[in-house]
Amino acid sequence: IAAFHPDFAFDGSGEDAVDVYTNRSPYPAFHVLREDEVVRAGKKLGGDSGRVWRRNKRLLEILDDKLGRLGVVKLLLGR
Repeated sequence: IAAFHPDFAFDGSGEDAVDVYTNRSPYPAFHVLREDEVVRAGKKLGGDSGRVWRRNKRLLEILDDKLGRLGVVKLLLGR
């Protein structure tokens, strides 16, 4: 299960850190993942499923540098 929430924050990250947007959503939600799909995806990533989060985090950092935080928020909200 992957959790998403409007106020999501990782332990060790501030509420204003850009990485929190990897797990934020307009409404609280759970994404139910099938074990076989997670295993298959993990194999495609060389057994390192954390690569997905790190890639998403890096993308948000690049967007934050180019657009600023308000620009990232607007982009994620589709504005």
